Amino acid sequence: MSLNIRLRVFHGPSVHAPFAAVIAEFTNAFKVELPASVIESQWCRFSKRPLWNTPDPSVSLSFEGLARILAIRFQHPDDPESATVRVIPGIGSAASFIALGFTDPSASAMVLRAAIDLAEGFFLRANGKLNSLVQFEPRLQEVNAALRRLPLEPIIRTLIHAARRRAIPVYPVAESSRIWLFGQGATGFHFFEAAGERDSFTGMRLAQDKTLSNRLVRRLGFPGVAHGIAVSAERAVRIARQLGYPVVVKPIALGKGEGVSAYVLNDAEVAMAYSSAATLSPQGVIVERHVGGNDHRLAVFGGRLAWVAARYPACVTGDGHSTIAELINEENRRRREEPAAAEGGLLQIEADADMLLHLRKQGFTLDSRPPAGATTNLRSVANISKGGTLADVTHLVHPDNVYMAEAIARSFRMDAFGIDFMTPDISRSWRHVPCAVIEVNGTPGIFFDARAERILQAKFPAGSDGRIPSVLLIDAPDGVATRVCNLLSAKGRAVGQTGEDYTLLNGYIRCQEGEDLSTRVMALVSDPGCEALVIETSAQSLGNSGLPLDRFDLALGLQVLPPDLRSLVQSCCVTFADANLPEAAVASLVEAVLDRYANAGAGAWSASPGRVRIPVECSK
Repeated sequence: MSLNIRLRVFHGPSVHAPFAAVIAEFTNAFKVELPASVIESQWCRFSKRPLWNTPDPSVSLSFEGLARILAIRFQHPDDPESATVRVIPGIGSAASFIALGFTDPSASAMVLRAAIDLAEGFFLRANGKLNSLVQFEPRLQEVNAALRRLPLEPIIRTLIHAARRRAIPVYPVAESSRIWLFGQGATGFHFFEAAGERDSFTGMRLAQDKTLSNRLVRRLGFPGVAHGIAVSAERAVRIARQLGYPVVVKPIALGKGEGVSAYVLNDAEVAMAYSSAATLSPQGVIVERHVGGNDHRLAVFGGRLAWVAARYPACVTGDGHSTIAELINEENRRRREEPAAAEGGLLQIEADADMLLHLRKQGFTLDSRPPAGATTNLRSVANISKGGTLADVTHLVHPDNVYMAEAIARSFRMDAFGIDFMTPDISRSWRHVPCAVIEVNGTPGIFFDARAERILQAKFPAGSDGRIPSVLLIDAPDGVATRVCNLLSAKGRAVGQTGEDYTLLNGYIRCQEGEDLSTRVMALVSDPGCEALVIETSAQSLGNSGLPLDRFDLALGLQVLPPDLRSLVQSCCVTFADANLPEAAVASLVEAVLDRYANAGAGAWSASPGRVRIPVECSK
């Protein structure tokens, strides 16, 4: 391609964008716009999804506008509203800029370059200068692979959104690990989906094996399920006959309803269900007695029951004339377009062999037309991943069932735990109705913002944003950083101190020669032994690379700063001074930072969307 693209990574706000971003600089060779209808027709080659939700053929897009939309679609395929993008079109021969916010800079850099390259291909193709877009397909496959590093799963995405509303910083712990650091240093916590660092390895191992977890539940004196392990279809049939029909057949270790066949009624169905589960579970297949009632997820966090959700299988309600296939399409459309359905975590319903089998048991096919008002269950399992629905029944749960859930979670040594409890009535004690704990889960799902906020509240109480005291020194004379570190250390803080060419934590050397400032800062932020940060840099470095963090409690600009840089630092600091203050004044400002943390539990930073707190400005 002909565009010369310069990519730069800014790990914090910069004079180019008020957020951490990968920024592409290029000269736009296309001064015309393309109609949306032309763009959409070319886009269909790469995706079954429309490029935008409501395309208007009368709308035309500039080159920068198209690159922006492509970058959002690549990086946020299911959540475009969460994208942070800034576009500065070039005027005349001036360069254009596109800033794309990131959680993983290398993945976002690949996304942004691919978006600009593909936009160029669209414009060249429309102008008759490119015969085919086939050359872009390998590039987009690379982008899809890179996106696995990003928080695309609904659970962690919901948690990250809740954290950002409270100004809690979030960082990847390690590339492609799917583990995220919420907060900084000593006040940070690791999350893998909704599971946290306080969940035990032994508990997770037990939860991953349905046979072992069932044994522990029953050993604790709570209702488990009667089951056997089969390594052949013949053995599965014998177990089913011993238990009595109906039965459930499922893999030993998988979740989200994968390979599960519920309400299996005869030998032939057992053999078929065994074959389906065995391909996913070569170590054996569970055949267990069917337990009647509704499936409930009891979620425990920090030792306490947080909520109870009744889960129902995907279903459709007849209107008297539509086929089941048409009713599914209409329900999927509703889930895509209605905010309440999207916020509830409802996934698309997809027809597969299990659905067809379940319909056949009821005497239906996808072409059947249910009577008006008649509800048809599409699946035998109630998993959300299979299109199921939820209802909050926390207010109905019996105290004995609350105690059971909390006792099971603590006995598995798990801080975050999901318990799947089958009962005909959650308002009645487990001791008084036929019921069973059918599974446990070490990564309980969350799809609602309110639930994500409750999880964060347990880790970061009111007044806490998970940050540690931070001081930024710009062009500071020798000795200033040491004095500030001594002031923080005197209050019992283990201080992380870094500049462009050195890094220390509590006096011990960290990082190798040649590491850049953002890498050095992350080495300290990632260590729970770090209780305060002091960062030295220069005005020139900030202009070239941006701030190493999104905000600071105190910034001292000890030389006169250029206006745009001064404005940037002011907007990202609670307190800012750009004068060479006497030693006593610096000590007073550091003391004020520590007082604020002592009183509020963490930094008192405003998290209002689209706004920054006006800093307190000091002068000599």
